[in-house]
Amino acid sequence: MGGDNTPPIWEASRPLIDLQVAKKIMKSRGELKLNASDILNRATNYYVDLNANSRYDKGLDALAIRRKFGTNVSFSFAYNIR
Repeated sequence: MGGDNTPPIWEASRPLIDLQVAKKIMKSRGELKLNASDILNRATNYYVDLNANSRYDKGLDALAIRRKFGTNVSFSFAYNIR
């Protein structure tokens, strides 16, 4: 949040898709897992809502920051000793 002279900056909504696939192996004692987050990798817009309508209007609102965070992929293996 800004001070008296600095307007608040908002984050515009964007489509976001995550995926997780898991497979039990080794008599269900082991598990392989694949995770992918932010698959679409759309840019995030941070803006000043100049027309006060609670949404980002390109050309009307002031764009403060445009950033892509990237897609993250991880693969893991877990084993339960019991």
